[in-house]
Order: sequence, then C-alpha cells, then structure tokens
Amino acid sequence: MQQTQRASRAKLVAYAGIFTAFYAIYGIISGISWASQLHGIDAHAVRAFLMVILYASLNRFGGATIMGLISGALLTASPGDPGAIFFIPAFGAAGLFSDMILSIKGGDLNRKKVVLASILGGLAEAVVVTAGLLAIGFPFLEATQVVRSVIPNADLNLVWLYVVGRNPLLSAIGGLLAFELIKRGRVPIRR
Repeated sequence: MQQTQRASRAKLVAYAGIFTAFYAIYGIISGISWASQLHGIDAHAVRAFLMVILYASLNRFGGATIMGLISGALLTASPGDPGAIFFIPAFGAAGLFSDMILSIKGGDLNRKKVVLASILGGLAEAVVVTAGLLAIGFPFLEATQVVRSVIPNADLNLVWLYVVGRNPLLSAIGGLLAFELIKRGRVPIRR
C-alpha cells in the first residue's frame, strides 16, 4: 500500500515536471520569437492547454498545481517582464483552481468543467499578477495605450478589463483545444 502511494506520488511529480518543461520551453521560445507582437498572451492558452492534458493524463489532483509552481519559479527570470516576480503565486493559483474544478465529481472531464477550470485558473493568475503590479505602482501605460487606441475616451475600468480579461479568455481557448483533443482520442486519458 505504502509503496503504491509512493509510486503514485512519483508519477504525479514526474508528469508535472515533464509538462512544466514543455511549458517553460514554449515560454522561452515565445519570449524570444514573437514576444514583441504577442506580449506573452499566447502563453495563457498554452498553460491552460497543458494543465488540462496533465490532469487528464493523471486523473488526479495536484499535477496542475505542481506544474504552476515549478513553471512560475522557472519563468520568474523572464527578461523584461515586470510581472515575473509574481509568477510563482500566480501560476500556482492557476494550477490550484484548475485542479480544484477538474477534480469535482470524480474527475470526469466535460466541456463545461474544462472551460470553467481554464477560465478560473486564468482569472486567478491575472488577478495575482495585476494586484502585485498595482501594489508596486506599475503604470500599465502600454495597456492604456492599446485600449485607448480602440476607445479614445476609455476610462481605467476598461483598461483593467483588458489587462485581466484577456488571460481567462485565452485560457478558455487553450482548455477547449485540450478538451477537443481528449474527446477525439488524440490524448490518452486515465480513468
């Protein structure tokens, strides 16, 4: 019994490590290749995608949380990202929310649960990073310029909606893509 639990924990950590490596490699490639165009928003979809696939591969609570904490630690060194100092708690929160929602009712995955887990994980990440940046006085000038280029008289509420809202939206897209691959049998899942 105890040996089975150790093997199960080892598998959880190993899978979380593998998925973290995929995410970290993607984050590095994205940061080098198209960061000036996308400003890292693509990583939200990839994170949610990998967390759903990880959960489906293990059918167990904890993998997404571990992945979030480790990838947050690795990507804290992201050059030029003022929010990087908040990545560990933000990515950990994203993983925790994903794990909590996906594990409801025995862990059976359905589209609604995957989308909700992805949205809440993305929202948790966005809120932690945004709150941290606000706490240190970050001015959000680029986000303000983007919003005001579309809506010239936009107030600060629309800027915050843009800053916080894009993460859950892209996370939902990543989660949906993962769910479609799982549903079509492209990703083996553990039951």
